[in-house]
Amino acid sequence: MLLQKENAKLNHFFKSLLEQYHYKREQPDCDIKSIAHKLSMALLPRSLCNEVVYKLSSDLVQKVVNLQKKVQDSDNPISALDENYPEWRDTFPLSLENVCFAVNY
Repeated sequence: MLLQKENAKLNHFFKSLLEQYHYKREQPDCDIKSIAHKLSMALLPRSLCNEVVYKLSSDLVQKVVNLQKKVQDSDNPISALDENYPEWRDTFPLSLENVCFAVNY
C-alpha cells in the first residue's frame, strides 16, 4: 500500500514536471532541474527530494519531449515509436515499467 502511494506521488510529479516544462521551455531561463526541485518540494515526500531525483526526472522528461517531437503528427504515438524507433524504450534513464505517465502530451 505504501509503495502504491509513493508510486502515485511520483507519477503525479513526473506528469506535473512534463506539463511545467512544456509550458516554460520557450523561456530563456528555463531550467528543467530547477523546475523539478520546486515541484518535488510540493509533491514528493522529503525522502525523494534530492539531486538524484531531480537529475533522473529531468533526463526522463527531456527524453519524453524528444520522443514526442518524433511522433507529434501520429494518432498513435506508441505504435509510431515502436515501428520507427523500436529501441526507444531502451534509451530511457530507467525502466518504463517503473514510470506510468503518458508520452503523448
